[in-house]
Amino acid sequence: MYEPIELTLESPDGFIDCRLERNDTDTQTAYSATILYPHSVGGVIHSKVYVHDIILNPQTGMYYFADGTSMHPKVFLLENQISKALTGK
Repeated sequence: MYEPIELTLESPDGFIDCRLERNDTDTQTAYSATILYPHSVGGVIHSKVYVHDIILNPQTGMYYFADGTSMHPKVFLLENQISKALTGK
């Protein structure tokens, strides 16, 4: 059993909390990423919750969001930071 990975990422909107839980299949190395993205409403900051799978591309050695084309653009921009945190590159 794998331990979850907790990350704090920076964005122009503030700090983002991210929890990565290993979710491998028979053919892929993957994580389920729960992302708490800051969202301001009327001067009060709340977090919007996004959950996406991030999968290892064996050819490049980097991770990518499985549903990258259908996700919020601000969350999609976190793909590179999360991949670097997972791979150490």
